[in-house]
Amino acid sequence: MSTKILNALADEYGFGAKKAKEFLIEKGLVKVPKKRQASPKAEKSVTKKASNEDKPKTKRGTNAYFLYCKTERPNIKAKLLSEAEESGEEVKYDVVKKTVNDSWKALSADKKMIWSEEAKAVNKVNSESESQSESETEQTEQPEEVENDYERPLTHFLLSLMTH
Repeated sequence: MSTKILNALADEYGFGAKKAKEFLIEKGLVKVPKKRQASPKAEKSVTKKASNEDKPKTKRGTNAYFLYCKTERPNIKAKLLSEAEESGEEVKYDVVKKTVNDSWKALSADKKMIWSEEAKAVNKVNSESESQSESETEQTEQPEEVENDYERPLTHFLLSLMTH
């Protein structure tokens, strides 16, 4: 119930807004407001985030569409640029993107399957190279830093100036 109504009732009958609210609740004219409690989902999400922070993030591999776009976009852009030079127009990014997307949609299912297999092969090579580089970094130890037993001349000179 709004505070304006409660204040109006309080003024009319000569008691406080709090008493007016209690009176209306007692008579059953207004429902008792429920106290909000933290939902169990909110607590679970906090624990999920904490467990996810421990794991290193892995990059998702490329899919067939992105591999197709990466290889075919320069060709399509060059074609559009040559057509635009003849007509004297600019080639916008959106036009290139739409043309690449339309050409992907026009591909047959067999050609899309070929791109999909190629993407899987690329992902396999990338995951193997990542695991190999991780094992190499674990095997190679950083050389310990050797302390020099001599003072640098400039440092010695500056220290001598400060003491004089």
